[in-house]
Amino acid sequence: MRCPVCNSPLTATTLREVEIDKCDSCGGRWLDAGELQQFVDEPTTPQKSSTPGAIPDSDRARQLTCPRCPSASLVPTEFKASESATKIVIDTCSKCGGIWLDRGELERIRDSVDNARDPGPIRWVNLLNPSQSFDLPMDLMF
Repeated sequence: MRCPVCNSPLTATTLREVEIDKCDSCGGRWLDAGELQQFVDEPTTPQKSSTPGAIPDSDRARQLTCPRCPSASLVPTEFKASESATKIVIDTCSKCGGIWLDRGELERIRDSVDNARDPGPIRWVNLLNPSQSFDLPMDLMF
C-alpha cells in the first residue's frame, strides 16, 4: 500500500500488539476498520459532537485515495469526544471503514477521549455531505 498523502510506501508496524501501516516519510498511519479501539483507552465514552463546522481549507484542498481501496476516496470526517472537545478532522473510507490519521492525530484522539466527561455516542460527521453523518456507540465503532 502507498501513503495517500505523499505516495511513499506504507510499512507494517506493530503498535500495542496491533499491526498498522505507517508512512515513514510524513508520519501518517493507516488503521483498518476496528483498529482505532486498540489505541483509545475505554474508561470514558465520547458524547455527541456539536453541529459540523466549515471544512478547514487544508482538508478541503486535498483529495485522498484510500490505500486499501484504490477506487474509493477518503472522506474528511469530524471526530469529537465531547461537546467541549476540539474537533479532529480525520479521513475515513466509506467503502472499507479504514481510517487515515495524519501525524499526531492518534495522540490527539486518545487525549480527547481521555478528557471526555460525559458518556454518549461518537458523532461521525461527513464534512462533505453532513446529511450522511451518523452516531455510533463507542463500543460498536472501535
